[in-house]
Amino acid sequence: MDPPITGPSQVPIIGPLLDAFFLWMATKHCFLLFALATMRPPLYLAVPLQAVGVWRANRAGFCTSAVLSHPVMQRRTALAHAVMGFAYEAALGQPLSFASGHHDPQLRCRSLYLFCSLIVSLLLPLLLLITLHKQSNGSGSQGSTAAPATHSAEELSGSARLELWLQGRLKPLLWLPDSRPNGAAQRQGQQGQQEQQALVPRGLVLVLLRWSLLALALWAASCLAVEGL
Repeated sequence: MDPPITGPSQVPIIGPLLDAFFLWMATKHCFLLFALATMRPPLYLAVPLQAVGVWRANRAGFCTSAVLSHPVMQRRTALAHAVMGFAYEAALGQPLSFASGHHDPQLRCRSLYLFCSLIVSLLLPLLLLITLHKQSNGSGSQGSTAAPATHSAEELSGSARLELWLQGRLKPLLWLPDSRPNGAAQRQGQQGQQEQQALVPRGLVLVLLRWSLLALALWAASCLAVEGL
């Protein structure tokens, strides 16, 4: 698989962002996101489909392309690898031993590409799908949660239970400041609105903390997977 660009962008400052965008457009990840946003399948179907798509894209040998073999791109990959390694050591107090030996540019590229694929092409599209389902089911959070509550456990099928379980695992990664009941805030008036606004920064910080820990875990898993292959 060879992208249409053969070398890194020479545009200052935003050059790495442009290269990342064109590389994302050149892979199958763009098609995976477009298909998911268009078809809007349930989560229990979207998760395996996205996982298979990410696996196939990572088996295509993208890191052997000319653009990622360029010295500038290899330096950027090494820098990203060093930043993640520093963050991992700062968070856990010890370095990731098997990742510190990634002196091979191909290993660095493959581990970073797998890490980005898990974030950009697996988790983010699934979270987008949850928000799209929420918008289609109703504007408020009560409309999306009240329907399952009206059914007993016997009436819910296995696919419905799996759908609710997947939503419960993924929703903590979303920042949903409107997920609180609006009735209580309306009854409390201005005081309730002030309390709700005070919870917004704390909720955002909590989501960012979850994403930080998840990113470190996925990066370590990507390094371990590449090291074992």
